[in-house]
Amino acid sequence: PTSAVEWIPPSKNDTSASDLQLLIGSNTGGQDKNYLKIIDVHLATWDPKVKVTAASKQQHIEKARHSFGRQIEHPGDVHRARCCPAKRNLVATRNDVGECLLFDLSKSDEQNPLCGKMIGSHGEGFALQWSVKNPYYVASGGGDKVVSIWDCNDNKISNEMQPLIQLKGHD
Repeated sequence: PTSAVEWIPPSKNDTSASDLQLLIGSNTGGQDKNYLKIIDVHLATWDPKVKVTAASKQQHIEKARHSFGRQIEHPGDVHRARCCPAKRNLVATRNDVGECLLFDLSKSDEQNPLCGKMIGSHGEGFALQWSVKNPYYVASGGGDKVVSIWDCNDNKISNEMQPLIQLKGHD
């Protein structure tokens, strides 16, 4: 099963509207290994000048295709996965035991793409979001009634990252 789906932002050089990437996270409930997976998706684009018919709709569907690309082992079920808006290869995740993790998709498996653990979240939760105002800030919340905010700028990433601030006791 998949509990996390996120579009990977296109690179600045990518002008194709039809070649896309999805990031998904598996949720095996501890029955098997879990992964972050990248899926390459190709969707045919519609010509707005052409009238849509049943036949053209079927041709459009038949042109769509996907392929499973890279998969990265993830500790625990992936409850949420979010791509950094400022750096498309930086991904924050939240797992089934409340850990918030940082992955650098530009690193190979041999280089260990898991580049940081954000300390401060405890317990199960699904809340995880990058800031729209400061694209290197990520916030997470869960069953512990604490919202933690971290700075994930390159020079702040480490094995154990402390939050900038914790907002405690919200309901």
